[in-house]
Amino acid sequence: MAQMAKKKIAVFDVTDITKYDLFHSVRMNNYINEGFSEDDYKKRYQGLTHLFFSKDWFEEIGEKLNLKTEIFDQVNDNYEKSILGFNVIFSK
Repeated sequence: MAQMAKKKIAVFDVTDITKYDLFHSVRMNNYINEGFSEDDYKKRYQGLTHLFFSKDWFEEIGEKLNLKTEIFDQVNDNYEKSILGFNVIFSK
């Protein structure tokens, strides 16, 4: 992407590794609110993983590629899970 981009690269809705426990708590609560049990949740998602990233990882990538890196938390009142993530913009 860095080679192809003319000015910027945007990466949105990255799940923050520092919010790992909160992520699973929110997901399980949503599942339970839909009428399922905690055991149902565990059975359904057993063995499935979700990618989490640190902000530092993106900072390191930006430095390595000589890109300016802007990282900011998501804020979207219409998207409950926005509290779990952040966005990244790399600039040339």
